[in-house]
Amino acid sequence: MKFVRMPIERESPEEYGYGRIQNNLSESSIRDLSLSQIGIDLSDLTLFYGSHRGEDRLRALIALASGVSADEVLVTAGAAGALYIVATTLLEPNDHLVVVRPNYATNIATPQAIGCAITFVDLGFASGAVHPADKDKFKELMEEVVEILQETIGSIDFWQDPDKQKRVRG
Repeated sequence: MKFVRMPIERESPEEYGYGRIQNNLSESSIRDLSLSQIGIDLSDLTLFYGSHRGEDRLRALIALASGVSADEVLVTAGAAGALYIVATTLLEPNDHLVVVRPNYATNIATPQAIGCAITFVDLGFASGAVHPADKDKFKELMEEVVEILQETIGSIDFWQDPDKQKRVRG
């Protein structure tokens, strides 16, 4: 796989430099700080690598709340790692995805590197909704997706329009 750097990576505060940014309304990270600057003393903390699948007690709690076994739970250090694992586990070259933008860079770059075809649904910045001019195209695309899913997994309830309710049992 070949990963191409995305504009969001090149423009990230870590690359551009926090000191050069006066106001950043689009980034969820914070400026670099030392722990002592926020009043935390970790002088007695033992650092170790830890479990590859996440801390056992945390996995057990997640499993209990989710009705699965702890062996079925994987804890990641962040969303990007989890999204990468999901994409590289489920996707194959020539798979087709529908991706809403804006989105995490991982949801775009990883499928592209795998060789997937992507149909983008661009949301308007101000409204957070599909642009009115694209609604018919989006509706048609989603109806195709529902049909494919019904054929693939055998059971989908489609409740948006009671006249078009579909229930297929495989």
